[in-house]
Amino acid sequence: MRPRVPAIALTPEAPPWRDRRYLLSTLVMALTIVALIPVRGTFGILNLLLIFLFVSGGVALAWGAGPAAWSAIIGFLAFDFFFIPNYHSFTVARSEHVVVLLAYLLVAIVIGQLVARVRARTAIAERERERMALLYEMSTGLTVPTTFDEILQEIANAPVTSLGASWSRATTVAGAEAMASDANPPPSADSTVPLRVPMHAGAREIGLLEVLPAAGTDQFPEGTATLLRTYAGQAALALERARLSEEASHAAVISKSDELKSALLAAVSHDLRTPLASIKASSSALLDNTVQWDPAASHDLLEAIDEEADRLTRMVSNLLDLSRVEGGAIRPSCEWNDLGELIQEVVARVEPRAADCRFTSTIAADLPLAWFDYVEIAQVVENLLDNAIRHAPPHSAISITADASDGLIRCAVANAGPPIPRDALNTLFLPFRSGDVASAGTLGIGLAICRGFVEAHGGSIEAFSPPDGGATFRFILPIAPPVEQLSMPGGQSA
Repeated sequence: MRPRVPAIALTPEAPPWRDRRYLLSTLVMALTIVALIPVRGTFGILNLLLIFLFVSGGVALAWGAGPAAWSAIIGFLAFDFFFIPNYHSFTVARSEHVVVLLAYLLVAIVIGQLVARVRARTAIAERERERMALLYEMSTGLTVPTTFDEILQEIANAPVTSLGASWSRATTVAGAEAMASDANPPPSADSTVPLRVPMHAGAREIGLLEVLPAAGTDQFPEGTATLLRTYAGQAALALERARLSEEASHAAVISKSDELKSALLAAVSHDLRTPLASIKASSSALLDNTVQWDPAASHDLLEAIDEEADRLTRMVSNLLDLSRVEGGAIRPSCEWNDLGELIQEVVARVEPRAADCRFTSTIAADLPLAWFDYVEIAQVVENLLDNAIRHAPPHSAISITADASDGLIRCAVANAGPPIPRDALNTLFLPFRSGDVASAGTLGIGLAICRGFVEAHGGSIEAFSPPDGGATFRFILPIAPPVEQLSMPGGQSA
């Protein structure tokens, strides 16, 4: 069986004697004549002519210009035969009646044409409104920021959901690979060839939209092809926008990854070498049998190895944490914890590394338990304290405060070091930036890790630096978790 190409339905043009509109206009004029014959002696010729004009205008409004002209001719002949003395004859007794009849015929035809033209323009405007409404409905899904594949699927879905098509498919070529999305499985028994509309982006064809008409018919409504061509143009632009957006995102990720790798390589090549060199020197000295070390010197060398090993461990841990932050792999394992207890534990761990500084803690007495990951927030507090120690003047104080209000818990770490330049405040929490790398042996990633951990908890972190010196770093966390997290097994956040 030869496949059928779906046709576009058009309004049929039939001769007047077979056109339903002409038959209806003839019937209307006949009914008008029958209704007016009994009162032709009392209404007057002018009044009767006005009624005939009104009927002709109604015919034009209902069925168009052709039936209107047809009814005007019928009215002209019928008026002469039935309503102009001598009755039942086409002979006109008075000459002024000839002028009246001709004027009626001219006016009826003109009014009919004008009314029909208004009707036609109104119909065109209505069809255009419906077409624009359909086009808007079909194009709505293309405006949502989605991936290339999702837009391709939306292009295939729209003709089915909006136009009632039985099947639609959108295909495109991305590079050397062809991609396709079907709205529905194609009807296996249908031999109709789908209407194919190319999708152009500028002068370049990027895909094809194929649509089958509704089940049980091989015709599309009038204007569907034009509508689909317009829709295909918008679809092509949406695909191009999605493709360019994905390419830009991919390029940005690659650029950021390259930048991170370069900075990481530079930092690792310098900062990890220092503790490794110290460990190597101390261990080699202890292993040198030609030197007799007294117990105090041996203890100092072992202590140096231990400190540098701890320092190296912290650097590697920070690098691993940074990779999780940059990769979006932070998944806090939250429980109800005491922030005041956490601060005291972290301070006790950090104090041996800050022999020249003293710590002051101010923790609110009514500090409530909060929903956070103990290990990650402890890392945040430790990184902030390490940063404060590096930039604090000798024998100065480092203060830690914690309080809660309005459903939020706040922790701040402040020192009396030099002020941070205003233009540097916006870059402090980026990896390998100034403010976290002023001292030798730091990778410049501690504050970036702080931001990643805090934001993964739904909180925020910021820095302040008054002109007269000192710096304050404060992070804010919600006390209670979102409702959906409370129902999750183990209380873990999503």
